[in-house]
Amino acid sequence: MYALVGFVPVGPATTAVRRYRVAEAQRAPLERLLAMHWRVLHVAELVTDEPPMIFRRTADDVTEFIEVFTWRTADAAARAADTSAVVQVWRQLQACCTTVDAEAYEPLLWPLPLAAEAPKTHP
Repeated sequence: MYALVGFVPVGPATTAVRRYRVAEAQRAPLERLLAMHWRVLHVAELVTDEPPMIFRRTADDVTEFIEVFTWRTADAAARAADTSAVVQVWRQLQACCTTVDAEAYEPLLWPLPLAAEAPKTHP
């Protein structure tokens, strides 16, 4: 089953970062599943309206994808695990991958407040 590693509810919305590693032969099927993943989450009202950001890199015949999206609420990831359409996509994603990592991050306000004045590097 798909594991939600490191999910920590941090407020009304939480940014999810997923890393998928696939062998070259599974690259196209994973790309199709990633295109479907956010739409299934969105139809279930588990993610915000902002589409995901997806990044890809390939090295030594292994392709790695990073998917970044925002859960609509702090408990949305837990609710997703109880949503059959989502679980079905997660199982297919897991079947394509050699590794799946999932993390959640608290969004910070920008610009970040300065803790102190930046040190001077020149006299």
